[in-house]
Amino acid sequence: MSKKQWMLAAVMVLAAVAIFIAMIYQWKGESTLMSSPDYKSYLTKTYEELTQQIDYNAMKKRLNDPRRLAFFAVMAVEMHKLTDDAKYVEQAERTFRVLMDEWQRNPELYKKHDNPFFVVEPLLLVYEHLKSMGKLASGDEALLQAYLPYGNARQMVDNNQGLSRAVGAAEALRLFPNHPDALKWKANIDELWKYWYANKDLDENAGHYNSIGLSAVIRLAELTGRTEQLKDGEVRSMFERYRDQVSPSGAMPEYGDDYFGNEWQTWVYVFEAAARIYGDPTFVDAAWKIFAFHTKNYPLQYVPGSFDDNLWSVDNLYQMAGILTVPLNSKVNRVEGGSKVTKRNEPRNPGAADKLILGTNRIPGTPYVMSELYGRGYHAHTNRIGALMYYEAGNVPLFHGLTRHNRSATDANVVALLPSDEPFPNPMDTPGPGEWQHESIPVRALMTGSLQDQESFTLDKITLRLAAKKSATFVIDHLRLEGPAGVKVIDDFDSLSQWERNDKPFSLGTNAAHGGHSLNVNVKPGANVFYNNKGYKTSFNLKDYTTIKYDWTYIAPEKLEVDFIFRAWVKPVDGVELHVDFYPADTNSVPLLSGAKAEAHLKDSYGEIRLEEYYTFDSRLTRKMVLTEEGVLVLVDELLPGASAAGYSAGPLWNLYTLREKGTNWFDSQGEAKTWYKSDGIEVTDSTSLLVYYGQSEGRSYDVSNTPMNGGMKPFTTFAKQTVTPNKLLRFVTVLVPHSATEAASEIAFSIQIDEGAEATEVKLKHSRRTLRIRVDSIGWNVERAK
Repeated sequence: MSKKQWMLAAVMVLAAVAIFIAMIYQWKGESTLMSSPDYKSYLTKTYEELTQQIDYNAMKKRLNDPRRLAFFAVMAVEMHKLTDDAKYVEQAERTFRVLMDEWQRNPELYKKHDNPFFVVEPLLLVYEHLKSMGKLASGDEALLQAYLPYGNARQMVDNNQGLSRAVGAAEALRLFPNHPDALKWKANIDELWKYWYANKDLDENAGHYNSIGLSAVIRLAELTGRTEQLKDGEVRSMFERYRDQVSPSGAMPEYGDDYFGNEWQTWVYVFEAAARIYGDPTFVDAAWKIFAFHTKNYPLQYVPGSFDDNLWSVDNLYQMAGILTVPLNSKVNRVEGGSKVTKRNEPRNPGAADKLILGTNRIPGTPYVMSELYGRGYHAHTNRIGALMYYEAGNVPLFHGLTRHNRSATDANVVALLPSDEPFPNPMDTPGPGEWQHESIPVRALMTGSLQDQESFTLDKITLRLAAKKSATFVIDHLRLEGPAGVKVIDDFDSLSQWERNDKPFSLGTNAAHGGHSLNVNVKPGANVFYNNKGYKTSFNLKDYTTIKYDWTYIAPEKLEVDFIFRAWVKPVDGVELHVDFYPADTNSVPLLSGAKAEAHLKDSYGEIRLEEYYTFDSRLTRKMVLTEEGVLVLVDELLPGASAAGYSAGPLWNLYTLREKGTNWFDSQGEAKTWYKSDGIEVTDSTSLLVYYGQSEGRSYDVSNTPMNGGMKPFTTFAKQTVTPNKLLRFVTVLVPHSATEAASEIAFSIQIDEGAEATEVKLKHSRRTLRIRVDSIGWNVERAK
């Protein structure tokens, strides 16, 4: 070999070694592969696009919810600070003027309006900037000072609302320290800080609401000199919990009252701020990935002819603007992540299980799964405990939820266990008149964290919120408790002794579901009306009665959509009375989490969730999950139905956004028919489709439903189903295989073999030119590969 060839070979070897070292370095968590986002350019460019047309007259239609005006005006202020362009001062001034002029004309508008907790802070920042520019009218300051006692009302809750209101009060103290209510505001701030800090966590369980609450904590700490207190280990763990939820692609999974891909901007601010507070550049990795994923896949876009939509987008944009007021982070370390059960603090229950996460790391392209374990707190979806909420492979979100207003247990990927006379798996969209509906509410759905150790409760009263577009008669019957002790009737509706009202809407009907009479309520067309009973004050023990049940229907000449909420008021022993709303179209299931674990071996992960009181008080479920390096997900669900589930139907569900093809026991989807982009802007071409394969068994059927839901959702809910036998174990195996659109789903399905033994389940399939063998048994799990 010539000297020149030797030199070339040496260079190639050194280059290979350097690449290898870089890969190892990256794998250990140190990464400089992602470039720093240009937040300033993004904010200015996006703001300009969203404000192509500003309709100040249309703003007057928003006076009942002035937060949009306040956020729009303060975003204009931020734009002026960024660019020094006078047109932004004019935008802020004119928006401020709309609000001040209308409040001056009608003070009732500021004394009572929607979402008051979000208004004070941005409004005062606008006031401060306009004052510095000499742009205030003579009565503005007096009007603001008159408004502040209403905007700064005491709200002692450890969620985004209470904390945002406290931030507004802190800004008011800074600008108006001599206000007559200043001491009251300070006392409220101190009380709220002490309240949330005693728990060192926020009791909220919904994606973007969590981000608002965390950003308020950060700002409140800065305004009141408490930032050092945020460095407490438990508080830091709260921020780390949310950091670890960020998927490898950069998506924040949807859970609770949330919309996937929407209102993500606050997370960027939260993680950038956390990186500075803790000196931890892994938070920067989370911020940069969220920014890259969402700006590529869910950008804020101008909507021609819809100023209201554009106004809302500007409001979201403002949530990011705070990162420009402090030095940005330039160092980034990769989040290690890993498969884990995350923990959270709730009052009197520290270290509660929060989410189960499968994913060996957070490097883009790594498969990732998240399941709900908590299901409590403000804005939570209580029917989600044990549900698989998010699934990603190859940088593609294969399942990310069905939006915030679909709260039924069967609106997620679970095992359903339903009475034989109810539709499976989805409840009837709109029942016809006279068709009795049977509702079941787990008592655990009424519990907050502070009540988890309570056993004795008092069902104080109920409230019915009824609305219909046309005249109708609402009918309710047989309100009762059920559980191990049997049935305890609360109201058989054989008299009106509990139901009195001046307009006399109540009467006894003979069309009863049980017994001789029912309660009939005349519903006023076009109105939302609350109907309260006097109060049952029925005490019971959770060991005896676990479920509240009732039956309902309506009387009308034709099929009619009745907007109905059942509000249960429960007073725990030594507790504060609370209420929770239930929607009759929902399937309610709030099981008791008895255990959860997550682990990984090499690049494969395993998770296990154990649930008691599953749909019925005497049934239980164990879900075992294996997520492979290739993104294949195997679910092994072991259901042991109790005696009270005799005759019930059971089976696993998987919701698909589209349905391309199906076989006897398998269903294939091309996903959302949406183009996905990686963080570097390159289009994703692989793993965009998903095959759902249900293991076959005697007496089991397979089908799909396509039921419309709130928010325009109409998923294809695939399922396996069979009748259960009490105290006989049922095992359901579901195999999910991501694949490219060019691969034939039928061939993948044909390759799947499932061997269910008494002690173990083994799944064999072909994927990525290899044969995968996945085994789950009572003592462990493993994944083998062969070419």
